[in-house]
Amino acid sequence: MESHKEKNLKFINLKYEDFVKNISAESKSVINYLDLNYEEQQEHYYMSKNIATTLSLGQVRSKNYTTSINKWENYSPFLSESIKNI
Repeated sequence: MESHKEKNLKFINLKYEDFVKNISAESKSVINYLDLNYEEQQEHYYMSKNIATTLSLGQVRSKNYTTSINKWENYSPFLSESIKNI
């Protein structure tokens, strides 16, 4: 399998825990990386009146979904070999 470097692909690394802890700064960083314009209303995404058709509607409408922070650690014994390859 070719790596992103071999294919000359650009991407941004985000750590979920950092993102949800500081969603404003991290969002601005992603928006800047994508060369898009930041709009103040993006910080209030949970107040949008747009229809969201998803099973996670409660999460879409909540301010900041932080209850999953570090939940992956429950599976770390099963991921040890995979983590070595990352």
